[in-house]
Amino acid sequence: MVDSSDRRQRVYHRRGERFRDSCVVEEERSRRASTLIWAGITANDRTYLVFLDQGVGRGGRRRRLGLNAQRYINTVLQPVLVPFVQQHPRTLFMQDNARPHVARVSLNFLQQNGVQLLANWSSMSADLNPIEHLWDHLKQRIRKRQNIHDVQGLRVALQAEWRQISQATIRTLVRSMRRRCTSEGKHVGSVFRICSGLVKRRDIHLRACNESHTREHVGNVFLQTQQEWACKICALTTDNAADMKIAAQTAQIPINIGCFAHTHNLPYGRALDLKEVHQVLANMRSIASFIYRSTTASSLLSKNSQRIN
Repeated sequence: MVDSSDRRQRVYHRRGERFRDSCVVEEERSRRASTLIWAGITANDRTYLVFLDQGVGRGGRRRRLGLNAQRYINTVLQPVLVPFVQQHPRTLFMQDNARPHVARVSLNFLQQNGVQLLANWSSMSADLNPIEHLWDHLKQRIRKRQNIHDVQGLRVALQAEWRQISQATIRTLVRSMRRRCTSEGKHVGSVFRICSGLVKRRDIHLRACNESHTREHVGNVFLQTQQEWACKICALTTDNAADMKIAAQTAQIPINIGCFAHTHNLPYGRALDLKEVHQVLANMRSIASFIYRSTTASSLLSKNSQRIN
């Protein structure tokens, strides 16, 4: 058995021994305390922790509840976020793409209360959201506590550790976001890094396009961007949609380079929609799942593979 700093236990074993009793540690997950929390941060301030999974059910009994759009509004947006944004003008609100967050009723509530939202944020860029790193820091502090035995104790510990995290730590994470977005090879949503040997480097930030993505609206965005930068866009890379090509012509951009990966993805996507391909993939998943679960099948596959080689 091998221990590590992240409190995970690893074990060395031979092939086919993954599920032997000597390589498995039983664990009763039902006794592990967990809770769902929300908080907001800025470089100079933070909100208090909001516990999203606690509430009052039928008969007035306290119970753990799931999160939907209406509870998100009643528990987070209305009592916490809106007053916090009013105290901090020019705040740009950033959240992930969880369904309660992007539900129409939630987005309408934010718009009606004057909360400026960072729209079109990539769902696969959690590493660029500063609060994700703060959650990890909070988890590390909680793991050092040995006297947490239930959900109530966990919530008390979370509140205590949240108050003890210095604002300087939060400020460092917030200020690191620009570096993360403009680092080499990193692309987030509509955040691009443009470098050229002839043109001075310019970091271009996210630009919200709230209108529908028609050729007229996208073309106007291209024209407005050229006016804001006080320069002429000589080349543009987009997907292969016809509207994007016409939008580039509307903005008088001479070179429009279609996305090579998108060109290849189109026939691949059509092939995956075929019923025959779906059946083959389903059979492959069933075979792989069976071999993964069965130590006997895994051992036989390993022996036959060695024999073939």
